[in-house]
Amino acid sequence: MKNIIEKMIADGVTYSVEKEREIIGVIGDYMKADGFSEKQINYYFNIDEDFLGDVLGELPVEVA
Repeated sequence: MKNIIEKMIADGVTYSVEKEREIIGVIGDYMKADGFSEKQINYYFNIDEDFLGDVLGELPVEVA
């Protein structure tokens, strides 16, 4: 997962509460691009309780 986070940061993806839903979709897009299947993405998003919080927590916070 670190690879995906590093790519997102390199591409300038930042976290903000207002854009959280959009960012979650972007995480899925990066996972697909990295070769994850829909089943794997579903697992991480719906079963692994820490996944989204861990990924979002690694992103730099958007500065207004």
